[in-house]
Amino acid sequence: MKVEHDIPSLTREQARSIDRQAINDFGIPDILLMENAGRSISDFLLAKIVSVPVFVVCGKGNNGGDGIVAARHLANHGISVSIALCADPNTLQGSTLTNYSIAKKSGIEIIPISDKQTELPEGKLSSAGWIIDALLGTGLQGRVGEHYEKIIKSMNYSARKILAVDIPSGLDCDSGVPLGISVKAEVTLTVAAMKKGFLNPDSGQYTGEVHIIDAGFPRCLLG
Repeated sequence: MKVEHDIPSLTREQARSIDRQAINDFGIPDILLMENAGRSISDFLLAKIVSVPVFVVCGKGNNGGDGIVAARHLANHGISVSIALCADPNTLQGSTLTNYSIAKKSGIEIIPISDKQTELPEGKLSSAGWIIDALLGTGLQGRVGEHYEKIIKSMNYSARKILAVDIPSGLDCDSGVPLGISVKAEVTLTVAAMKKGFLNPDSGQYTGEVHIIDAGFPRCLLG
């Protein structure tokens, strides 16, 4: 596992607190933080690929919103990109909903994955050069639900390169232990700072290389 960091690792609650403070105390719009994170993800991939298709697997939270932003920027650079939305669009809120609407109006292919579907489309998985895992974030607590478990298995069984957004879906932020199951990523782009669970040596089989990306949080919040 390659790690880049010079600031303390964050627990789940610390990550939440920094997010709240940036928005409420510093007045940084949530959608700006999401835009910065998503753009950083796309820039990382654009430095690695030329024209391979990218398949972005998104949940309904901010993690999914980061993935949708990344998809938009990749599409703007001519990359063939599709989004699997593993949530009812009617449940999307805030900045994630805004970015979903932008992506839809931009003509990016969005494939709805209902809670009755057991896996992701095989054709999209097999044709992807990279999969972006933007399904579940650091806030996950308790065992991964059956629906998400099957989606994670689909990603892992695909044998494609996986980039995890912030944390591999299913990995506990604080312990670095899978909550039943975890995505096994080639690289994890974690936002703002390392997560405490990444210090667990066993987490490396799930995170792959870990790189910190900038979402625009004030440095003074990060210690």
